Amino acid sequence: MMVNWWSDWTRYARTRYAAWRRRATGFGVALRVLVWLSGVAAIIPAIGHQNLRMALMLAAVLPLIAALRPTGPWVALVTTVAVLGWFLTTIAEDTPSFVAALVIAGSLYLHHAAATVSLDWTSDAAISPETRRRWTVRTGTTVAGGAATGLLVAGLTGQSLPLPAGVLLPTGITLALGVIGGIVYLARRPGPAD
Repeated sequence: MMVNWWSDWTRYARTRYAAWRRRATGFGVALRVLVWLSGVAAIIPAIGHQNLRMALMLAAVLPLIAALRPTGPWVALVTTVAVLGWFLTTIAEDTPSFVAALVIAGSLYLHHAAATVSLDWTSDAAISPETRRRWTVRTGTTVAGGAATGLLVAGLTGQSLPLPAGVLLPTGITLALGVIGGIVYLARRPGPAD
């Protein structure tokens, strides 16, 4: 009896997977992969190297479930774990890592943005190239703007970063100007109704 149930279930799962694989689009699957990877990238530095085993366990499970089920509470749980982990890590350490804060913030933004879009753009949705491009540019501009602002602030306040001080400030200014240029380009670009 148990063997028949297992055989029926695996046959059903293989059939469903084959049907999904025929329908899935590259961009829809890439969004789910982005939800997963950005969740992993937020949790591991948030919990820190002192609790690496717990960080790896949480990063292996929570972001994967969030990628598979962006409709449930899993995306918020990944964000909560990352923010709470970062808070507890900064209390425990004398000098919290500024780079880790930038990575966590950028990863959480990507995680949230990709999960939100995954609600409407399922893995098998047909999305126009123009819509994909606009979402990618908007999301990339936001992440780059946050990174540029963070590097600029780090350079002006003398934060210790793994980059030489002579490189940090020009890099931050260049990134900030690039982000401003991207925003101006997006603002001046005619929309679909224009």
